Amino acid sequence: MYTPSKLSTGLVLLGFLVYFNLSTLSFITSTSPLFSQEVGNGHVFYEPDNTPRNAFVRGDANADGIVSFADIYSILRFLYISPAPPKCKDAGDFNDSGDLENSDIINLLSFIFYGSGFPKHPYPNPGYDLTDDALDCSTPSPLAIGNHQAARAIEDHHKKLEKIQQDKIDNIFNLGCDGLNELGQDLDFVRFLDRTLDVFPGQENIEIKVLLRNELPVDGLTLSFFADPKLLRFERVTFENTILSVHKPDWILKANSRIDEGYFSFSAFMEYTAPFEGNTIPSGCDAPVANLHFSITKDAQPGDKFYLQMKTIPGITENHPSVVNEFSILGNSHLPMIDRKGTAVYVHEEGKFFVRGDVTRDHTVDISDTVKLLKYLFLSEPIQCEKPLDVNDDSNIDITDPIHLAQYLYLGGQAPKAPFPYLGIDRTRDQLSNCTVD
Repeated sequence: MYTPSKLSTGLVLLGFLVYFNLSTLSFITSTSPLFSQEVGNGHVFYEPDNTPRNAFVRGDANADGIVSFADIYSILRFLYISPAPPKCKDAGDFNDSGDLENSDIINLLSFIFYGSGFPKHPYPNPGYDLTDDALDCSTPSPLAIGNHQAARAIEDHHKKLEKIQQDKIDNIFNLGCDGLNELGQDLDFVRFLDRTLDVFPGQENIEIKVLLRNELPVDGLTLSFFADPKLLRFERVTFENTILSVHKPDWILKANSRIDEGYFSFSAFMEYTAPFEGNTIPSGCDAPVANLHFSITKDAQPGDKFYLQMKTIPGITENHPSVVNEFSILGNSHLPMIDRKGTAVYVHEEGKFFVRGDVTRDHTVDISDTVKLLKYLFLSEPIQCEKPLDVNDDSNIDITDPIHLAQYLYLGGQAPKAPFPYLGIDRTRDQLSNCTVD
């Protein structure tokens, strides 16, 4: 986790931990009621000056109908970055203290990502603030249903859009940025680099890159993932050689409390504490944003096929918020397109895995492999298996293979054909022998 050396960050994070570990949260609440007038089957609440007050859902500070990561950012921006208030300051007052403050951010974080604590009324359905305070809500909640149902409704709508545009979406994920240019559409999306993965039971430290396409600068994001926990176990997320290693976030929150259910997520806060200098993820296309690491369980069997997906993490109860794949852009929630097909994971026998060019089977490709290959060709020196020797993947082992390998090692020539430089299986059908398990 990237953690800046700032006193304020330490104080906020310390506060987060303290709040998270409290079994109950106490809030300051004013008891002065507003007055209301019955209208139809409900009540409309009024300010003392007879101005109608908008209904809202506590926590939904940007008034988009769900309580999510972007609401945290809308409060954060108002407190430290921009004088423009959230669309609903009343909703941002998570602990109903009558003011927007750091404790609202901390409590909202705890609630969204850990299910800790519970917001004051109104939640989960839209309603009115019974506390007499100076906060207002310029925009009413757009959905007259609870947060969990709202998140599900948005997800369902998202699925329908993707189904309608499936041909276009396939082009986007198959062609990447070129596909977008051909379509002439400005679509933000998140996808895995690999559409398929070959694995074996018990394989560890597998890595897959997550790619990002964003039309506008992003001031924060949440990405959530799912796979069958009986077959795959998430380990960690890293950021080496990604856009987040260049534009470093103030804080990265990794939520792994539901790994046993097959869920994992992380959130990147580009700016979380002073000094606020406009740090964002710049606009880009197919920029690596994270490296997701996982292992395959020993319960997986050769022949199994399953999917690694980006997927909304449901709330721990019907009334807890879902964790959605989301960008925060100027504190507003934006749901990018995601590849719902995900990455197809195929399980094979371990003996089929090798690195092309690793003739000595020492997990390194170097001069010793070239020497071993020449001795096999001209001195009939025994080898463990033939697959790694076919460096150019032409289904034959001959003098062109050590030449190819030497040119790669010393003259900047082409790398050996896949699988290289990582373990994989041979997609070429030939009569060369597979390797045995080391």
